[in-house]
Amino acid sequence: MADNRFRASKDSVAYEELFNAASEGELKRLEAALLPSLNVNALEADRLQGRAALHMAAQTGSVPAIQFLLANGAEVDLPNSEGETPLHEAAFWAHPEAIRALLDAGADLRLPTGDYSFTALHNVLKYKNTVTPQQIETITLLLDRGLDVNSEADGWGSTLVSTLQGID
Repeated sequence: MADNRFRASKDSVAYEELFNAASEGELKRLEAALLPSLNVNALEADRLQGRAALHMAAQTGSVPAIQFLLANGAEVDLPNSEGETPLHEAAFWAHPEAIRALLDAGADLRLPTGDYSFTALHNVLKYKNTVTPQQIETITLLLDRGLDVNSEADGWGSTLVSTLQGID
């Protein structure tokens, strides 16, 4: 299946500034960078993950940047090149306030990623060797919002409980 999502030109200074401002979660810079001629849902053209500005803001945990991008037409469930949504990004980096902002904007809690079918719940612990208080807060939030700790399995059939068994 062809990927028809809009990709920003890797030579575009305007898109580069938009992506940098979102990556740093700087609201004032982001406000200046989002020119009317830019597609707020454009994906990076030259990077492996092919993320949009909203993915980047979610990674930083910047709620003001997330809210600004959503108010300006960012798609809350737009997948990156790997099938991860901004919610997956916020969960991976354990940003509960960013997760709340995305869920309040209508993010689909149960959307799986592309290849491995990770939910946001799995992303909290993906590639982690320990569990931090911030991750526990993130997991608690996702469970409070409706994810089932026993039924949310990834592409290999692993639930959160089985994933936790392998972590110190």
